[in-house]
Amino acid sequence: MLFRQFYCIVTVTTCASLTLSAPPGFPSSGNGLWYTAPGHIWAQESLPVGNGYLAAMLPGGTSQESTQLNIESLWSGGPFQDPSYNGGNSLPSQHTQLAQDMQSIRQTIFSSSSGTIGDIGEIMTDAGAYGSYAGAGYLLATLDTSGTVTNYARWLDLDEATTRTTWSQAGATFNRETFCSHPIQACVQYVNSTNQLPPLTYAFSVSAEVGLLTPNVTCFDKSTLSIRGYVSNPGMLYEILAQVEAPGSVTACSAIPGSNPPNATLSVNGASEAWITWVGDTNYAMAAGNAAFDYSFQGPDPHSNLVSILGFSKS
Repeated sequence: MLFRQFYCIVTVTTCASLTLSAPPGFPSSGNGLWYTAPGHIWAQESLPVGNGYLAAMLPGGTSQESTQLNIESLWSGGPFQDPSYNGGNSLPSQHTQLAQDMQSIRQTIFSSSSGTIGDIGEIMTDAGAYGSYAGAGYLLATLDTSGTVTNYARWLDLDEATTRTTWSQAGATFNRETFCSHPIQACVQYVNSTNQLPPLTYAFSVSAEVGLLTPNVTCFDKSTLSIRGYVSNPGMLYEILAQVEAPGSVTACSAIPGSNPPNATLSVNGASEAWITWVGDTNYAMAAGNAAFDYSFQGPDPHSNLVSILGFSKS
């Protein structure tokens, strides 16, 4: 059993302590992090999972879990935003001057008693459209339940690279697990209950993702959301396919009337458990970063490949 102990010295000879045990299911190895409340500070309290292609950050919500999605190659800026962007490299016409500046810098360093130089601004380049890594929005999993939450616990299992959340509410105990698999290049979130699950809805949002344009969210089929958008305009294309599976339930994908750009949600009714599996990618291609492709780094639309990956992950 793993413990957290908080000591309070009352007198010189006595000490009172409060002992909290790790939640059931926490790895016996001790390789993990556990909490007794949902996270509110992203950098300190959200729990990460990933597989090298995709990743996610989870605060451990109850009736609603807001899973921040990540795609390894999703990047703003670069040649996707500005075709003239060349990575900050100098132009051929600048090479002679650059060589002269470099020689001057070397001489200054060598003649300095401390081997240092105060400024190298003459060889610096404007960042231009360098850009930055971009988050890929949020998957919102909402259970139509209310009431006081008790017996709450969440943890990151470092042995199994899985996050788990458990709580009791409205006479039932709920369990949610999330992991990302490298072999199938997909992430999965599972939820169950000791009773029948209340109505469950999956939606996508970019409202908490600073600067990310609102994508098109449509129904690929009755159990799959297609999320397609650009990180900027112009910019890199990305797509996420999120498919729900809930045996014995009524599952539907519904467009939200009047939405512009289009928006849709997945709903699950009458299930005792549910899985949602998502895959994602961009049109970035490292192989296109050469003269033959004009250093565009632009590859094919990821859609067809994602359909294949999602099919493989469900087989």
